[in-house]
Amino acid sequence: MLSKVRCCGISANSGVRSLSYAGGRIPPTTQNVINGQWVESSTDRWIDVHNPATNQVVTRVPQSTQAEMEQAVESAKAAFSIWSRTTPLARQQIMFKYQQLIKENL
Repeated sequence: MLSKVRCCGISANSGVRSLSYAGGRIPPTTQNVINGQWVESSTDRWIDVHNPATNQVVTRVPQSTQAEMEQAVESAKAAFSIWSRTTPLARQQIMFKYQQLIKENL
């Protein structure tokens, strides 16, 4: 199960770009994540994301296109098909690994 976590880009030591900016530099614009991969949006419409404490704009996220949304939904459906067949014990191990990675990268 751990290999599935690493292949999705979650492990900070795997050489794959992480899906989290915890403890790192936040880019001026944020890409979509579709099928576990960072994907640049083709939109020309962006939404500012503000730091609630300072109201400073910390990044901008795309107002994704219909096609991008459909790709994300199809990817989520495929992932759910696999996840739903995963045993509770295996799910627990994955979630504990996520917890460990979050703590290590804060």
